[in-house]
Amino acid sequence: MTSKYTVKLIITPINILNTGYREVFYLGWDCPYIYFIYFFQISGYLYIVNEFLCAIGNRNSRQSFFPFLYFIIIFLIAIAFSQSFSVYGQSIPINSSQTCANVSVTQINGSGVDTLHPPSHAIDNDLNTRWSSLGLGSWIQIDLGTIKNICNMDIAWYNGNERQYNFVISASNDGTNFSRLASYQSSGITHNFEKYDISDTNAKYIRVTINGNTQNNGNSNNSYAAISEISLNSILNSSNYTIGAAGDWGSARNDNWKKTVQLMIDNKVDLALGLGDYAYGGIQKFQPVVDELKKAGIPMKGAKGDHDSNPYAEMFGQPSLAFGFDAGPARVILVNSGKSPSSNAEYVESELNATRQPWKIVVATSPIYTSPSTHDGDKEQRRALQPLFDKYGVDLVMSGDNHNYERIMYPDKPTVFIQSGTGGESHYKFKRQLSESVYQNDKDFGITKITMSNNTLSGEFISHSGKILDKFEINK
Repeated sequence: MTSKYTVKLIITPINILNTGYREVFYLGWDCPYIYFIYFFQISGYLYIVNEFLCAIGNRNSRQSFFPFLYFIIIFLIAIAFSQSFSVYGQSIPINSSQTCANVSVTQINGSGVDTLHPPSHAIDNDLNTRWSSLGLGSWIQIDLGTIKNICNMDIAWYNGNERQYNFVISASNDGTNFSRLASYQSSGITHNFEKYDISDTNAKYIRVTINGNTQNNGNSNNSYAAISEISLNSILNSSNYTIGAAGDWGSARNDNWKKTVQLMIDNKVDLALGLGDYAYGGIQKFQPVVDELKKAGIPMKGAKGDHDSNPYAEMFGQPSLAFGFDAGPARVILVNSGKSPSSNAEYVESELNATRQPWKIVVATSPIYTSPSTHDGDKEQRRALQPLFDKYGVDLVMSGDNHNYERIMYPDKPTVFIQSGTGGESHYKFKRQLSESVYQNDKDFGITKITMSNNTLSGEFISHSGKILDKFEINK
C-alpha cells in the first residue's frame, strides 16, 4: 500500500516573554498529527518552527518513517545548541571568554517636556520614579560616551504589570542617523526589569521609541510612554572589567596628572574613577584630564572632594556628585562626605538594598579609616556607614583626601579600605602605621587598578614608573 505524507511549515514571530512554558516537542504516535516545536533566535526575536507531519496509511508505513523523523529532530537540536540561545529574553553566549556587563551612561535625554518625570529618572536606580512623555513615537536616548559593543538592554516599564508597550530599539554613532535594530512588545506581567537582546551592535547612542501601549493606544494624544529604569549591557573585550582610581590630582598645580592618565591608558581601564580633589583651582583646569581620557575611550566618573564644586558633575556626565551607577559587575556608590552622616546612611542603604550587582564599591572621599596623617579618619561617617558595610557585605571602600596610598583590612570586617590620594598633587607623610594597615606608601604617585569578574575582584597599586607596589584579591 502506498503511503502519503503531508508536511506543513509555519514560522511565527513572537516575543518569548509572552509565550509561557511550551513543550519542546511532542511526538504523536497516532495520526492525524505528529507535532514538535523547534526554537531558534533571529534578531532578538524567538521564532517557532511548527512542523505538522501527518502519516496517512497503516501503522507499518508510519513506523518506517519515524527513524527519518528522529534524525531530523536530532539534527535541528544540534544546530540549536551550537548557537547562542535565549531563555525568556536573556541572551546566553556560549563563548565564555566574553562577558556582557553593565556599561556606564554618560548622558540621557528624551522627547517631550515633563519636568516631574525627566529622563534622568530612568537611570536613578529607583523603580518608584520614572521618565514619561505623552504621544506616540515618544523616545528616550542613551549616550554611552564612546562606541560600545552592545549585547542587550534592561528596561523596567512603568505599570509594566498592567500594560504592554510596543517599542523600537535603534542605534547611532553620531546621534543623528539611527538604524533600527529590533521591535518588541513588553510582557505586561511585571514592573521589574525585562531583558531585550540587541547583540553584536556597535553604537554610541541607543534610542527606544515607544509606539503606544495596550491601555491607551487608541488616541495618539492620550498615549503615554513611561519607563521606570533603563540600562545597557556591553560585551567586554575579556571576562574582566577594570577601573583606574585616584584622588588629589592637582591638575592646576603641576603636570603629574599626565602620567596618571597615561597609566590608565596603558592599563586599558574601562573606567576612570575620581576620588575627589581634582584641580585645586578652577574646574577648567581639570578639563584636559577628562579630554585625554575621552580620546582614549575611557569615561570618567567621580565623587566630590572638599576642594570641588558641583559643576564637576556635568563634566563627568553625572546627575550629581553623589549617586550610584553600575560599572561592569559592580555597583559604585559615590558619597558626599560633606553631607550629614544620617543622610549619607539613608542614601547608601537605599543603594545597597536595591543593587543586583555581585560587587559593591563605596567611594567616600574623606577616609573612613586611615593611619595618622594630615587628615584623620571621619569618625562620624564611620559610625553611620560601617554597620551598613557589614550588613550588606560591601567589598571595597575607597577614599582620597590624604595624599598617599594605604590598604587597611580588619579581620572581623568583610571590607577592604583603600586610600588612594595619589593622582599627583603632592605627598602627605604617614606618622605611624595602624596594626590593621597592610601596606602604606607616601612616596609614589599612581593609580589603584581594580579588576573584576563575577567571582573575583583584585586590586593593584601601580606607581607612575609602572611598578606594582601593592596587590590584593577578594573571591566569592
